[in-house]
Amino acid sequence: MMEGQESAQRNASVLDFLQICGKLKTTKRTGWVNHKVALPESISDHMYRMGIISFLFTNSNLDRERMIKMALVHDMAGLTLLVHHGIGD
Repeated sequence: MMEGQESAQRNASVLDFLQICGKLKTTKRTGWVNHKVALPESISDHMYRMGIISFLFTNSNLDRERMIKMALVHDMAGLTLLVHHGIGD
């Protein structure tokens, strides 16, 4: 495959990924829904809050940058549900 085609294919893949990430805003957390919690938070709500909590840690024994990164991706498994099971469409 030529370099231009590879670049275009990668860009398309990135855009597909970002569209799926956008669905995290409207996909409610499964545990909350299963337990009939009123106004369940979305996967995105949860990831954002965890990122902010991680950002606020000041303990020098903790790797705050790593914590923030983990908080932002720890529920990315939710993407599997969106893609493979059509949830959030």
